[in-house]
Amino acid sequence: MEFLFGRNYFTGLPIYLDTFDKSLTNPHMAILGITGAGKSVTMDTIASRSLVTKNTQCAILDIEGEYKKRTESLSGRIIEIKQGIPSGINIFDIDKEQGENGTEKINILNKVAEIRVILSGIVKNYMDRSLNAKELVDIEESVIETYKEKGITTNAESLYEKQGGKVGNKLTLEKIKKKMPTLSDFQRILATKANSKELAEILTGFLKGKSLGMFDCTSNININDHIIDFDLSSISDEVTKFYASMVITTWITEKYMRRSEIYDEKSVYIDEAWTMLKYEETANFIENLARRARKRGVRLVIATQLPDELISSEQGRAILNCCGTAILMKQSAISVDKVIEYFKLSEGTREFLLKARPGEAILNMEGNISAVAIEVLSKEQEMLKV
Repeated sequence: MEFLFGRNYFTGLPIYLDTFDKSLTNPHMAILGITGAGKSVTMDTIASRSLVTKNTQCAILDIEGEYKKRTESLSGRIIEIKQGIPSGINIFDIDKEQGENGTEKINILNKVAEIRVILSGIVKNYMDRSLNAKELVDIEESVIETYKEKGITTNAESLYEKQGGKVGNKLTLEKIKKKMPTLSDFQRILATKANSKELAEILTGFLKGKSLGMFDCTSNININDHIIDFDLSSISDEVTKFYASMVITTWITEKYMRRSEIYDEKSVYIDEAWTMLKYEETANFIENLARRARKRGVRLVIATQLPDELISSEQGRAILNCCGTAILMKQSAISVDKVIEYFKLSEGTREFLLKARPGEAILNMEGNISAVAIEVLSKEQEMLKV
């Protein structure tokens, strides 16, 4: 379903937007522009109008905490990611999934791959090295043993404790999921491996009660919340933000995009994407998320103030190639030529992109170009930081 996006810059006629339109090969969007161009307001406007005009769910990676007001206004859930405080995301939470033959299974090897990527990022940014072959083997063995300790195997039924009973203060007739293992369980088992003592020691700083122990906890996020805002604004140092971003993007990929079938459309919003794209691990994650989201009918919307860096990196170009829609706002003198060349724009757009006022943009939908003035309605201004 389309919604009013803005008005044609030259004619004043309304422009409607629907990136899920079947005529587009991909629903993803990229919003590129310098600081103050209006990227966050534009992203917020798109999210708000999508939510109120259709049965839509969205998850937001909110680096600066700019979407809290809108989330509160629309009765969404804000998850504040703070050092030393449980986030409600358990790295080792796992669900059953459909196998190739239609049968349900527990894909523990997929979880092995997730944990390897997260630990690889930790080792690279905390120890300035890569995981060695022996550590990779130990990680796989330890992940499998961590689940085995809880009686969880590849058999889908091994995920459940019993059929029906009491969960908290409520009775249910559905299958009750077993208590999931946590990072503490994994670290304890990894510490028994002769070749991974150093890695296990590093992980003690990521356990419950420590400053980086936000994800060593039980999962308690309601996957059916129509807005989930992951607020990272309380985290100041880049390394912690990097680790949190990795875990959250993993959760979005493996939990959010797989579940909650009650919504017609789902979107993932990543503002200030440059903070993640500068790290190889999280850049790979976003690229992977973009590819997998398309297959699952989920829209990825990214915004960045450094489009030239995005265009200059292999992963950045791969992400942009997955975006059927690009909203190009005011550019710096450094980035404008790269943007024009990459999107194959006419030379006449150069002056527009250099002088554009907040909310003015070039809308590029797979080669269909138009200049647009994005309007924020008075009721929206009450929800947005305008």
